[in-house]
Amino acid sequence: MDSIVDKAALGLLSDQTSDIKGAMEVLDNLWLAPKTKRDFVRFARVIQELAGYEQGRVMKKLMSNWLSRYDDSCEFGLQQEFLCGLTSTVLPKLTTSKVAAQVCLTGEGTVENLVFEFARKFTRILYDQATPLEASLTFQAFSNFSQASKLFRKSMQALGLNPLPPIHKVLAGEYLKQASEIDIFALRESLARMIEALSLSGDSRLWLIDAGYIYIIAELYRTRMQGDRFDVLSRCNIALLRLISSEDSLERLRQSGFLSTLEPLSTVLKEGIRGTDFWELVKGKLTNSKDGQKFRDFTLPVTHPAWKNFKRSVFSTPVVCSWKECEAMEYTESMLEHLEHASALSRCGRCGVARYCSQKHQKLHWPSHKRHCVSKGEKPLVPISLAE
Repeated sequence: MDSIVDKAALGLLSDQTSDIKGAMEVLDNLWLAPKTKRDFVRFARVIQELAGYEQGRVMKKLMSNWLSRYDDSCEFGLQQEFLCGLTSTVLPKLTTSKVAAQVCLTGEGTVENLVFEFARKFTRILYDQATPLEASLTFQAFSNFSQASKLFRKSMQALGLNPLPPIHKVLAGEYLKQASEIDIFALRESLARMIEALSLSGDSRLWLIDAGYIYIIAELYRTRMQGDRFDVLSRCNIALLRLISSEDSLERLRQSGFLSTLEPLSTVLKEGIRGTDFWELVKGKLTNSKDGQKFRDFTLPVTHPAWKNFKRSVFSTPVVCSWKECEAMEYTESMLEHLEHASALSRCGRCGVARYCSQKHQKLHWPSHKRHCVSKGEKPLVPISLAE
């Protein structure tokens, strides 16, 4: 596996188009290969190893390429424009890993510049300057960073980033007619993951409602597609269930009049969660009626460990143990009765990137990890401020 990581890293660190495309081909082959759990874990581990490669050098280089237009010390010419475009096709894949997304956000000014870049890309989508593929990749990356970092979510709020107009345009406009099925499904799944993450995060739950993001749930329900991955609707259901389980967000939903938006979609919601009439639960909660009370045993208290584990499973590429012979991962089934038994992996105390299920596997991984880890006493690559 080390040779695969080295090959991909060297390609991504290059400024030569052929080298970058070669690295992308290596990653694409891994991306498309997963069939067994072992294959799935292998792909996730390669991404994590790339994230920590030489103290985060690969991710920092990619972000430097992508955000070079905001670097006053860099002359933004045709070559940089091309590198920026090429990088924007690989980052959405890499940042499906929470570990990779968080390493990308290190560096002074990176988070703010990233928000500015998304604002620029949203404008391109609104004014029909972006291709369907570019729109899909933009929202995939935006969803990944929204899920990964509290600091990014706070910057979104502080700088007034508003993705709603381009989201409405993409879901209902000409983009869907022009885009491939793969791009459409990837876009819809990314939006569902983003909404789920925002609803599960205490720093963004009420803002999700106040800023109108909640209507993305309704839009995904309304534009339900044949062949939609089950993930899309199930993640919308989890988000809605979390919002009605908290008194503060439930009251905010009632005040927003969201019930009237959901009423035409009642048929979709009826099928929402196996074993209950999800629409009756939602309607009962939003109207504060007895129908909401009779499902009291079904809703979870906000302190239930299942909510933390739902949050861990938001990413499409799970966090895995860094030891190459291990298959442990922070990946949970979306069944409430199993979620409370899931557990997080511990981080490397120095870099904060490598993850371990045990001290034994940390020791076994150290010989290959030590050249990539930060020196003792240095700041970790992923500080607490960038954590989810």
